[in-house]
Amino acid sequence: MPSGLGPAEVDVRVNVGIHWGATLMVGQVATGGRLEGIALASKHLLERLGAAEAAELGIDPDDMTYRTVAEIAGRSEKAVRDAGAISVAAI
Repeated sequence: MPSGLGPAEVDVRVNVGIHWGATLMVGQVATGGRLEGIALASKHLLERLGAAEAAELGIDPDDMTYRTVAEIAGRSEKAVRDAGAISVAAI
């Protein structure tokens, strides 16, 4: 069975965003002519993690650097319109 998802010369990137709250942002960041895989989690979601869950994931919510979706280079105008004010961190 092949180990990859496609031909070796094709670079595959995956975008993941998770959020806890009233607004959900789904999108992708395109830089340099290719899609980049960025996993983002909202500040609100990360602060809801218990100490044990955060430690298991290797995340320290008190030591994370957050920025709004609008501040992310390469974000789409739709992402800014729909969720630009949500504070997120790369995980």
